[in-house]
Parts: sequence; structure tokens; C-alpha cells
Amino acid sequence: GPLQGAKARKAPSAIDRGDVPPFVWVLFGFTLFWVAVSAGNHAFPPPDAATTAISTPLTSYVNDRAQLLKANEASRLTFALQKFEAATSVQIAVASDPSAPAGSIDEFTIQAAERLPLGRAGLDTGAILFVFVDERAARLEVGYGLEGTLTDAAAYRILDAQLAPALA
Repeated sequence: GPLQGAKARKAPSAIDRGDVPPFVWVLFGFTLFWVAVSAGNHAFPPPDAATTAISTPLTSYVNDRAQLLKANEASRLTFALQKFEAATSVQIAVASDPSAPAGSIDEFTIQAAERLPLGRAGLDTGAILFVFVDERAARLEVGYGLEGTLTDAAAYRILDAQLAPALA
């Protein structure tokens, strides 16, 4: 008779026999492909438009990538900023983008301002106003040479009182 306490053996499965169904191989291949693509995108993310803008030099006083201004408005603002620079030697630029880059807006604007210095060489007497339309966010980066004149508190008041209502 049968042994007491012995368990019945199950028949080996298809996988145990080495007979893997084609569907499992396809699923396994797709999973490996997806993991490889995800790892590649994480290691080498495609640059978005705003991130690319860091390395793109400012071509004028007004860099309206978000197309917020009409041509005549951009021209009037450019003329006013040119006059302001001629009178004060302080250079101000405006850069608008449709959306903010991935990551911290603060870090992005600081890096961009460092790569695109404005004002007199060596004096860092410039400022850049960044506007990100989709996020309804703005930052004013002020060069070290202007920090005594245009303090962080004053920049915040300008953004809060003048720009925030327009973005809302």
C-alpha cells in the first residue's frame, strides 16, 4: 500500500519541463525593453525647451519664447530697457517660457542667470526677469552688483505687487 505521510507528487509544469509558452517570452522581452528605455530616459533625460534655454544666450533684452507680447509691445519694452541701461549702466532682461523646466524653478533661474551674465563685465550689475506661463510663476534674479540697490525683499515686492496680479 501507499506509505503513510507521503505526499503525492504533482506532474511537472510546462515551465519545469522547459516548455515556456511563447507569450511568456514576448512578455519577458517587452519588460526588458521597457526597463532599458526607462533606465535610459532616467540617465539621459531629453532636454525640455526651458532647460535648453539655459545654454541659449539671450539675444535681446526681451526673450519672449512664450509669445506673451505683441511685436510692438516687445519693441517698446526693448527700447525702454535700452534707455534704462544707457542711463544707469544696469542691464535688465526679460525671458518668458511657456513652461518651467523639470525640477526646481529657483535652481533653474539661478543657473541660467549665472550662465547668462548681464550688466557691466566684472560688476554683475544685471537682472533677469523669468516668467513661466503654465505654472504662473516668475522669478527675478539679481546680480551681486545690484543686491545693495535691488534687494531680495524689493524684488519680492515687485513680483508680488506688479506681476502676480497679471499672472493670476
